[in-house]
Amino acid sequence: MPEREALVRSIGTSDLQSFIEQRENWVASVLMPTHRVGADVQQDPLRLKNLLTKAREQLVEAGLRTVQADEILAPGHRLVTDDLFWSHQDHGLLLLLTEGESEYWRLPFEVRDTSIVARRFHIKPLLTLAQQNREFFLLAISKNSARFFACTPLQIRPVSVRGMPKSMAEALQWDDPQRQLQFHTGSSSTTAGARRAAMFHGQGVGKDDQKANMLRYVHAVETALRHRLNGARGPLVVAGVDYVAHGYASVNTYANLLDKNVSGNPDDSSEAELHERAWGIVKPTFDAQERDQADRCTELLGRGEARASRALEEILPAAFDGRVEVLFVASNHNVWGSWDERARAVDRHDEQRSGDEDLLNVAAALSLQKGATVYPVPLGEIPGEGDVAAIYRY
Repeated sequence: MPEREALVRSIGTSDLQSFIEQRENWVASVLMPTHRVGADVQQDPLRLKNLLTKAREQLVEAGLRTVQADEILAPGHRLVTDDLFWSHQDHGLLLLLTEGESEYWRLPFEVRDTSIVARRFHIKPLLTLAQQNREFFLLAISKNSARFFACTPLQIRPVSVRGMPKSMAEALQWDDPQRQLQFHTGSSSTTAGARRAAMFHGQGVGKDDQKANMLRYVHAVETALRHRLNGARGPLVVAGVDYVAHGYASVNTYANLLDKNVSGNPDDSSEAELHERAWGIVKPTFDAQERDQADRCTELLGRGEARASRALEEILPAAFDGRVEVLFVASNHNVWGSWDERARAVDRHDEQRSGDEDLLNVAAALSLQKGATVYPVPLGEIPGEGDVAAIYRY
């Protein structure tokens, strides 16, 4: 993978797959707080330089020659002297470095100075990013307009959908041979370049016909979206007057369409306004999913059920075997040590030693590899009041 910046809003859980695999070569993960203004901005390059020096020592201790270590860390050292780079920071910075591959991520949350050399990248900060940027979808539909958006809590992005009509008139234009004769786009108006709205003539003016036309329209939109959303899992919100939104819901086949819609004509609202109102509908859904799983885990632990555990020494082998269904890990806390897959043994240390990695990060990576849902949450909010908890599939 070439050296590049990864934008904060582009990360999703599926994007983590290239980072969670165990590597044959050593990798370095560097974390540090950054600043946007003030005297600390001038100290940030020096802080990175010191962390890279520590990573170099760790790579050499792991058995690499100094020239190999320097080659791995070279992209990080180039950032140290990049004034433009330091003028556009957020609250934190994550560098992922290995031979022939480097990425950096600006983080919208605070982190501690950390340098980790292991066979696996430290992806817990990316999990937090993915959680903050969970994807959902918005369909803004009216008689005159049909628009589709991919959204995160921070962003709304228009998405072109192949075959989706842009309006009811367009959907019905080629609906049947007779309607082809009844449809026209109008002649030019007195305003240069402007055209009159599309019009229908003849039959189809009754309430039953209007309802049938609306259903044909939303069905055409749904058919196009069905292909676009194939394989997607994020919630879908419809923005539209109630009878249009309900009409779409009546033909919908996407499993994660939410019952509540952004009510009103979406043509009267800006994209930012639609996004804000849609997120207000989606957020409780996201929160409820995590809260329900946390309550479930707490209940299982309270009853002493074998289906749940808060012991890292039990969870790591279970994650490796693919038994973990849901995992909670402390996002702001590290557990240093090593995990021996062959011996299925966990060795925990009070402080970071040479060759150590964060065992919570290992548990998260192993669980993600086997399709588990992983929630990074602050220490103190883990079910069972530890630093990790899991629900097992069996």
